[in-house]
Amino acid sequence: MADVTRNTLREFLGDTTLSKALDLFVEDEGVYRAGIRVSNLYLGEENLYYLHSAFPTNSDSVFFGPDTYLYLEFLKAAHPKPRTVVDVCCGAGAGAIHIARQFPNAKVLGLDLNQKALDLAAVNSQHAGVQVEFKQSDLFSESPDDIDLIISNPPYIASAEDVAVYANGGASGLELSLRIVDEGLRKLAAGGLLMIYTGVAISLSGKNPFREYLKDLEVLEYRILHPDMWPEEIGKGTYVDVGRIEVVGVIIRKS
Repeated sequence: MADVTRNTLREFLGDTTLSKALDLFVEDEGVYRAGIRVSNLYLGEENLYYLHSAFPTNSDSVFFGPDTYLYLEFLKAAHPKPRTVVDVCCGAGAGAIHIARQFPNAKVLGLDLNQKALDLAAVNSQHAGVQVEFKQSDLFSESPDDIDLIISNPPYIASAEDVAVYANGGASGLELSLRIVDEGLRKLAAGGLLMIYTGVAISLSGKNPFREYLKDLEVLEYRILHPDMWPEEIGKGTYVDVGRIEVVGVIIRKS
């Protein structure tokens, strides 16, 4: 939708609908633009339509994109049938929604610090016809214990002045992912699985810090999903001595 004035919106929507719809628009000096986008997500079965943030971005924006497709393909490896599932850093709900469709008898909970993301996730799950509970939470602060399956697609770009909150994974980009693994394993039931999709900065010498961190854990699968994601980040700031950002899907079992 092109930028429009409030009077134009009133003519199109009427006063009653306009008062309910204004939260979907961003106002700038009397001019309004759409604050959300609707995108379709097709994974070979059917199209699902999702609400997510419009451009330009701000600190609480939330998106679907290339990572979303790779993440959902990775989640197809989830097994066996879980009773309880928690999606940490759930964003606008793609992971939680697709797990709820994959395991319709599971109790699925989506957690995120961003309330705007949770509001969109609630709409998206209703449209998808699945039951998912969403809560505002700093990682696992609002999570139950003894979870059968934890899934996560956290931000993984290294922090910098020009990196938005929705992409910020910490000083090296991996800190948030390491917290999720560490805290998540404590929340899992015995034999439970943690599935994490994240990006790893591979040094010019080939060093992989995530593999090093995982060496003493029961890793069932370490899958390279994209060997060189976000090449435009390489050679700047934290990534000066990095050769590539490798996107991986990892499945860890709690012994």
